[in-house]
Amino acid sequence: MAGNISVQPFKLQFNQLDFWQKPKILCLTTQRYDAQLTILVEALNQLVEQCGIHTEERPYKPHITLVRKAQKPVDINVLPIAWQVNSFCLIESCSTPNGVVYQVLQRWNFEG
Repeated sequence: MAGNISVQPFKLQFNQLDFWQKPKILCLTTQRYDAQLTILVEALNQLVEQCGIHTEERPYKPHITLVRKAQKPVDINVLPIAWQVNSFCLIESCSTPNGVVYQVLQRWNFEG
């Protein structure tokens, strides 16, 4: 069903360093993003709910995880990272003794 989602390619610019206290994650985030990302997230949420899977109540926040098990925030300036988004993936997160390994199970390319 995910292959039926219609989204145009878009860009994200990650330009802010954030520390998420509860999961102890240091990550890059973006405050402003293309409406195509919102369309994608809403379409995916509808699909999983149709499958009987409950989704998170928190708003989606695009991010790039830099450090897990971080102890405190870091106060440094970051240069913006531009990310061209042409597809989305279903990814399995697997814990190993050496850390988390991510495996792409399927990829869907955008139109255009």
